[in-house]
Amino acid sequence: MWKAARHERACAAERSAMRGGGLRDENARRNARRNARRNARRMAEIKSAQI
Repeated sequence: MWKAARHERACAAERSAMRGGGLRDENARRNARRNARRNARRMAEIKSAQI
């Protein structure tokens, strides 16, 4: 059940992010996952550099 809720949130975020784009859902999902991982790594680097 929690997995479905997370899936719904992810889909909503992807829809708002790619509104007006012609991407298919699967590509958007893959790109969103990749971007989230990249952003998390960059935030970790920034935080470690600030300390």
